[in-house]
Amino acid sequence: MRKRASERRAIERLSARATSDGASADPLDALADAVLWTEVRSLPGEQAAAIALRYVADLSITEVADTLEISPTAAKSLLHRGRRTLRTAPSLETYAE
Repeated sequence: MRKRASERRAIERLSARATSDGASADPLDALADAVLWTEVRSLPGEQAAAIALRYVADLSITEVADTLEISPTAAKSLLHRGRRTLRTAPSLETYAE
């Protein structure tokens, strides 16, 4: 329940920011952003793979874990560390709150 609310608020923030910047209102347009994917590729291998599988391939945590042959807990940890690193990347400040 909390995750859905958090995701909804993130989408609303991105939509509001995009419309105020004159950019596309679709937050999924970020998936085509070269700067974003440059930062993702700079992550350690398994973190980058977990991020790509979760957000591009739209796999569940369990599916990410199965694909990477790790436990679901390890997959969650990789995603958390990857997102934390991306949140602090200077080139991605436009995505941060």
